[in-house]
Amino acid sequence: MSRFDEFLDRLLGTRRATIDAVTEAPAPLQPIDLTDDAVVAEALDVAVRVGEVLLASGTGAIDTAEQVRFVAATYGLAQCDVDVTYNSIVLSAYRGPTMPPSSTMRVVHYRSMDFTRLAAVDRLTRRIRRDAISPAQAHEELLAITTKAHPYNRWVATVAWSAMAASISVLLGGDALVALVAFGSTFVIDRVNRKLNAAGLPFFFQHLVGGIVATAPAITLYGIRETIGIEVSPGLIIAAGVTVLLSGLSLVGSVQDAITGAPITASARFFEVLMMTGGIIAGVATTLRVASVFGAELPLISYEALPDLTQLPTKILAGAAAALFYALACYAERRALT
Repeated sequence: MSRFDEFLDRLLGTRRATIDAVTEAPAPLQPIDLTDDAVVAEALDVAVRVGEVLLASGTGAIDTAEQVRFVAATYGLAQCDVDVTYNSIVLSAYRGPTMPPSSTMRVVHYRSMDFTRLAAVDRLTRRIRRDAISPAQAHEELLAITTKAHPYNRWVATVAWSAMAASISVLLGGDALVALVAFGSTFVIDRVNRKLNAAGLPFFFQHLVGGIVATAPAITLYGIRETIGIEVSPGLIIAAGVTVLLSGLSLVGSVQDAITGAPITASARFFEVLMMTGGIIAGVATTLRVASVFGAELPLISYEALPDLTQLPTKILAGAAAALFYALACYAERRALT
């Protein structure tokens, strides 16, 4: 760690993530009996389960592989081949010239933006390295972490997503009415999509429904604006809802994978982003088409010029609020919210 990094750690009171501190395979603090198939299999299972949490949270393939290799090497399995793709982790460990290699595979069937769980797994990885806990104990603690309920109620996450949409609408130049409508439409989107997800509906159609819900209130208000005497910018309402729908997609992760040398995972993630974005566009276009069939007055949705610098403090506060509510929606630890 450089002096600058040490200074930042003292200044901010933070800890370096394990993946940032790993530069080479560590010397094993808890070497296991490599001839015991059961113990080796348990150690490999701990390693791939750690990788599962990272991959499910959107961590890049290379970083996930490095973390898996770190855990395995701590138990004496320093010579490992790790293959991380879009939704699977394959780990093969060399046990010497007289024994066959041990392999395991883990398929990630879910996506979970739970930053508290991610932090807990990071702390467990440190304990494995520092306290030399056994694979059995590590497996038990890891299972407790991954099966534990979210730290906040799901309604808290729903309100956080809605408040994030309201903050983004203000960041884009919207007023209080736009923020209120963006809050309400995003609230409905989140609750409806949770029901659709529980019913097993594919994510493409969930985003399509989200696009419909984000657009319908904006068009309705625009159509009756003169009747109720209001001025409303439907484009900002739709943009806020779309931003929230896109915030859970791994665009950054796909670019990171492409840069760091994981083209297969990068292609898969980028294609997922394209498909989900296509679902949102289909939802918006469907709503606009239905509105035109019924003779509704359609707004001209365009990007307006940014306000002048007098609104800069408002924009800064709105941006900070959006970041705060996104962290809350992803179940970040309380000290991370500030």
